[in-house]
Amino acid sequence: MIAKESIHNAAREPGKRLVSSRDVRWESLLLHKVESPALVESHETVPTQDQAVTVVLSGRSITESASSGKWKVANQSPGTGGTSEPHHVDRLRWRTVSSSPLVTAHLYIPSFFFQEARDELNLSTVTFPNHHGFVDPLTAHIVTALVDAVEKGYSDLYAETSGRFLATHLLLPGKAQQFKSKRVGEFSDARLERVLDFIDHHLGIHITIAMLSREAGISAFHFARLFRRRTGASPFEYITRLRMQRAAENLVATDQPVGEIANAIGYEHAGHFATAFKRAYGETPIAFRRRSRTPLC
Repeated sequence: MIAKESIHNAAREPGKRLVSSRDVRWESLLLHKVESPALVESHETVPTQDQAVTVVLSGRSITESASSGKWKVANQSPGTGGTSEPHHVDRLRWRTVSSSPLVTAHLYIPSFFFQEARDELNLSTVTFPNHHGFVDPLTAHIVTALVDAVEKGYSDLYAETSGRFLATHLLLPGKAQQFKSKRVGEFSDARLERVLDFIDHHLGIHITIAMLSREAGISAFHFARLFRRRTGASPFEYITRLRMQRAAENLVATDQPVGEIANAIGYEHAGHFATAFKRAYGETPIAFRRRSRTPLC
């Protein structure tokens, strides 16, 4: 889903790459965490069809962006950032004005999510945000959470759900009274049962919102919200919980290596599985297996 030009821009971002969503095989979003040099005198992006969002995570800078032959100045600090609409070329320069290094998150959101929101909300047009120096606490919070999700090895399902929400949030400012959402299909017991059965039998594959919404016969745009309403958990939370339960059962009942158990429930990296398992059960898979098999005195 991510445009190759976005991948090119992310690779060219000045500074040291600290985290990348490509390391955890996300397909729905592209996210890089970068520590910038103290001074960048000139940086120009190539046009991409994706929406770009930058959020400052730590440090402060004075950033200048070229527009209509003039340079606009923005003071950047944690929680602020910039957005760049699809097919837009950014000409930027900046310098760090803090003792701590400037660390930023660079997110690319496929335009598909915006088009989907437009169709579902019956908007006649889509206006992509393009502004350097924006202050939007919710956007900053979501992007920061996405960085944390990459560092913890969360699946692409988390990215896909976040991408839909963030695209809708960025699309709607000032339009709250101007749209009427399409009628949403009923999430009946039978539809929910189909979805839960699909999840139960496909824990070992890359599950997406698109797959689950097709099983339910409900728009992908509305699926996560309706799923949470019916189950009390997001699709990501529900699937992760079920995967951990399945792993715990196999750790106790079989002698399978931990890596095989991880692969069987959709984790390609044993380290990411171990982190998720410890978060759920408070101990590593090996410690859990050992404790569960130790006879009580």
